[in-house]
Amino acid sequence: MLGTDYELFMRIGDVHIPVPDNLDIGSKNGTHVQLGLGTMHRDNIMVELCPDPVDNVPSMINNVMGLVEQAETYLSKKMGETINLSFEPSLSFEPHLLQSLNAQELGCDRDWLAANGQGICRTPLNATILGKDRCAGGHVHLSYGEPDKVPEAIAIHFSDLVLGTLEATMGTQGVRRKFYGLGGLFRPKTYGNIKGVEYRTPSNLWLANKNRIEAMATNALSMEAVFKNETVSKIAGFIKTHWTVLHIQNTIALENVDQARMFLQAAQDEFPQYPWKLGE
Repeated sequence: MLGTDYELFMRIGDVHIPVPDNLDIGSKNGTHVQLGLGTMHRDNIMVELCPDPVDNVPSMINNVMGLVEQAETYLSKKMGETINLSFEPSLSFEPHLLQSLNAQELGCDRDWLAANGQGICRTPLNATILGKDRCAGGHVHLSYGEPDKVPEAIAIHFSDLVLGTLEATMGTQGVRRKFYGLGGLFRPKTYGNIKGVEYRTPSNLWLANKNRIEAMATNALSMEAVFKNETVSKIAGFIKTHWTVLHIQNTIALENVDQARMFLQAAQDEFPQYPWKLGE
């Protein structure tokens, strides 16, 4: 199964605004608004959407794009004016707009960083570090059901190679790269009775249109198939050959499109029986 949660900025006309403090749409630690294709809630000054998980690309496209429309309709009715949701990886706001308790709240669990096949707990960020900036993620939830065969950190190294690099061909995360867009960021997860991982490096860039969603979902589902069908020695060998901390981290951090496509081509060459998208 494949899922995502993604954060979007509210916009009235050409002006981006924080989610108003008096707008009751729940919170990440409380109730969520149930919409037809998933849920919505507040996250910091943004709106977070969580579409229903899927097992195929067309459903992923439908759920992601349809949920945005449902959320915009709900918010517009709630606020009495037309609300659009904006796919911006990061934006800066005037300090007086970031004084509320909601604007100070970041994260709900600690992030982990995959490094050399191991998971390292990352020091949490806080609003003081972010300053005027707020960053919007587009996390990928992978429920591949093989955590004993393929350890979490190895799954995230592979995610860097075929998901992080793919998003790096789609544009720039801007200031988010400094804080949340580093390669290898994840959280261990359990989805029902199935273990998996949440890959947290991507921003909302890949969710902005149909072609990007198709590309990311294709690679994510192919990666899950690799974990299910291939030997761990072949997976680890591919990662060892093509992944070093400096090289892949720099490719993602610097959004080096040529190097990103090189890694994506390597995945296609190594595992040609699975479909891969090689960049925008």
